[in-house]
Amino acid sequence: MRDHRGLAIVIALVAVTALVFSLVIQGQPAQTRSPKTPFIGMDGAELER
Repeated sequence: MRDHRGLAIVIALVAVTALVFSLVIQGQPAQTRSPKTPFIGMDGAELER
């Protein structure tokens, strides 16, 4: 029978890392978004005509 201790350690480390990251992300304040306005430019347009 194979020994799967190494795989179990890797899975445990990934789970702990994911838990820590999720706690860090939840602790950060939400960023406020400013409204965006699209700007359309016309290169080479002759506005006199």
